[in-house]
Formats: sequence, structure tokens, C-alpha cells
Amino acid sequence: MSHSNYILQLYTSVNALAKLPTRPLTATEIKVLIANNCHLLPSTSWSAIHVFQSSSSSTTFSIGNTIRNVTFGGTCTLGNFTNTFTHVDGVTLPGGLYDTTIVDSVICDGARVSQTVLLSRCVVGSGAAVVGCGKVCMKSSNSSFANGRAIGIAIETGGREVMMCAGMTLEIAARVSGDRSDTETIHAWEERASFVTQSVTCNKSLLSARSILLNCPRIEDVFIGSGAFLENSTLVNSSVLSSDDAEKDPHAQTKIVGGCFVENSIIQWGCECESMAIVSGSFMCATSHVEKHAKLLDSILGPCSGASEGEITASLVGPFVGFHHQSLLIACYWPSGRGNIGYGANVGSNHTGKAPDQEIWPGEGVFFGLATAIKFPSNFTRAPYTLIATGATTLPQRLEMPFSLINTAGETMEGISPALN
Repeated sequence: MSHSNYILQLYTSVNALAKLPTRPLTATEIKVLIANNCHLLPSTSWSAIHVFQSSSSSTTFSIGNTIRNVTFGGTCTLGNFTNTFTHVDGVTLPGGLYDTTIVDSVICDGARVSQTVLLSRCVVGSGAAVVGCGKVCMKSSNSSFANGRAIGIAIETGGREVMMCAGMTLEIAARVSGDRSDTETIHAWEERASFVTQSVTCNKSLLSARSILLNCPRIEDVFIGSGAFLENSTLVNSSVLSSDDAEKDPHAQTKIVGGCFVENSIIQWGCECESMAIVSGSFMCATSHVEKHAKLLDSILGPCSGASEGEITASLVGPFVGFHHQSLLIACYWPSGRGNIGYGANVGSNHTGKAPDQEIWPGEGVFFGLATAIKFPSNFTRAPYTLIATGATTLPQRLEMPFSLINTAGETMEGISPALN
């Protein structure tokens, strides 16, 4: 199976659960649910509450014993929760529905939904858990979960937009945004991204098998991949790809924890968002991470790169870039990556005083030292592994000297501006 087809299968396999054969509740099952303090919202009938066809009448009392204090609304389909368990943050809990309002949703075998204010228009996969959450829902009429959104890379006034979809790689994004004369490649990619977007558009939020949502206040218009772990975080109109198959890939589980906020973004396998990070309108490639109040805005973050505390805006950042302290990186096209942003570095002089129409192209392995100030436009692509020393301010320039040390002037020479490095 091709990579792109695999991506489509991730979405459509969860959505297909809502189309499996069902049957209405039996009169005995309804009595058991009522005895277990289950209720209906106004204008809802017990005839609109179904179970999957495989749940035979012999499971009547077991089904009732695993569904307690639940209010149903709209049309719902329930799985079999008898003798099933989910694993939530290291604790094994029985499957079932408890102390929750559920509206127009599909809950598959072995899932657990408990102490949640509202679960509305969702498909909850087998063994998934939604525990202690606020609102988990589909608010829009339909959503493509951030597929098809354009990210404006580098020059913020436009011209390097990349249409993202879940199967995008850093190499594709770099090619589409870097060489704008290659219209054939750009057109082919946009056609592919549009096809994926149309194929994954759905009218329910999709929570894949064994995904875990724990104490999340707001989860809205989302696709959550299998085995993903979300805790105390907010997600809106986003896709989170993940895998819990430790035998095939032990590093493929995605975690979003610690009060993070994610909107209009796609997060690939093995990523981590922690400690109140913000991800907005962005694409996180596999195994990248953000943490410690970092801001990733309208950007693409490459594999094995990470941001802590600082801000990345309108940038394409390649692999293995370190961003460990409070710094700024903006309007940057850096596909080769493997560099570092030091504390206090200001790589963001993209305004001319009127519009943000400037950009920077660092080379592979460029190291921006502490408190540096980099003026735009700058091009260091032919100066790989250059180090810009602490406190240096660089003028707009094209540098073509690999392995350089850029420093402030050590002496003043007649006829040479002291502003030159």
C-alpha cells in the first residue's frame, strides 16, 4: 500500500465504523438502562438508540451494567462493553459509558466514556477512552481536520504557500515553497492535497482505537489517531496521527499534554506537545516537538526538530534544529536544518516598515548565537555550518563562505563601515 493510500485509510477506517449494521434496543435493554439512571434529551426516542448488530440480545444485562447515569440525545450507536478494559495513563479501567451526555455519536466495543460533560457527533473507536473531559464534539457541519489549509512560508506577504495534508513530507513542502518556478510540481501537489482533503472530509469527529483523551476541556472537529494520548489540552480543527503498535514502531505514539492549545494544524506520528505550547495553523513532521510555552505559528517543523519557550512564525524548519530558549525565528526557509537558535536570538527582521516582505534562507548547520540580530533579507545557503557569534548584528547580505565565524568588528578600518562583520 502506498503512503498516501495508507493515510486515507487511517481516516476512512474510523469513519466506516458508523456504517456497520445496527439493531434497535430491545424492550428489556431499555428497562435496564432506565433502571441504571439513563435518560433521554427532549425530542429523543429510545428507538433512536441502537447497538451494533453483533451485540446479540444475550448481552442485554451486561450492556446495561456497563452503561450508567448517561443522557442520550439524537441518534446513537453503542458497542458491547462486557468484560472489556481500557488503559488510561497506566490504570486499567472497565469499558462502558458513565456519567456523560452523549449525542449523535457512535461508541465502539470496549471504549470508555466517563465523567464527560458532552460527547457530540463523534465516532469513538474500540478501546478508546474519553475520561473527565469537557466538550468533545464536531461543531462544524463538516471538517477535513486541517487538511487542505495553506501555510504561508517565509515571505508573509504571500508567494510561497504550501497546501498541507496529513501525508505531506518536509521534502515535498520544501520543493513546493522553495522553487516557485516549478509550476508542474506545485500543481501536482495541490491536486493530491485537494484529493486527500475531499476524501477525509467527515461530519463527525473521529477518535481512533485506543486513543486516550483525559481531562481535556475542549476537543472540537478533530481526527485523533490510534493510541494518541491527550491530557488537559485543547484541540480545534486538527489532525493528530499516531500509532500504538509498539512492535512495528515504538516511537510512533503522539502525545499532547500539559495545557497545550492546538488549532488548524496537522501533527504527525511520534510528536510531542507539552507544557502549554501553542500550535496554530502549522504542520509538525514526525518526531518533532514543542514545549515550555513555545509558539509554532503558520509554520512547518521538520523531523527531530523542537521548539522550547520561543516563537517560530511563517517558517519552514528542517530536521534536527535546536530551539531551546526564548528566541524568535520568523519568515525563514531552512529545509536543510541541523542548526541552532541561541537564547535571545532575533532572526526576524522581515518588516521594511510597511509590510513583512523579507525573508531569510539559512544554510545547513547554521548556528545563531546568543542575542544575535539578523537583518533581512539574508541568504546563507552557501555558507553551511557557519556560526554567528554572541551579540553580533548582521546586515542584509548573501554569504558564500562555509564554516565561517561571523563576529563584530575587532577594529575600525578607514573606508570600511563599522557595521560590517
